[in-house]
Amino acid sequence: MSQQKFPSGSIVVIASTLPDNPHLVAGYEAVVECTYAQAYGGDDYQSYQLYIPAINESLFWYPEEYLSLPSDKGSHAEEHY
Repeated sequence: MSQQKFPSGSIVVIASTLPDNPHLVAGYEAVVECTYAQAYGGDDYQSYQLYIPAINESLFWYPEEYLSLPSDKGSHAEEHY
C-alpha cells in the first residue's frame, strides 16, 4: 500500500498550472478531505479531494504532484473549514 503525502485535514496549496481539466481550479489554498482510496477503496493514495474555502467548494481528484505545503506558516484556510 502506498502512503499518502498529505493527511486529511492538511492545508495545501494547489499549483498555479494544472493539467487540462475543466473540473480543477489552480492557485488556491485548500484543505485535504480524503484520497480516492479512502473514499472508494483501492490503492490510489495520490489523488485528493480538496475543500477550497475561497470558493466554498469541494473538488476532486487533484494529483499529488500539483499540491504543496503552504510557505506561509500563518495560513488561515483551516478557519473556513
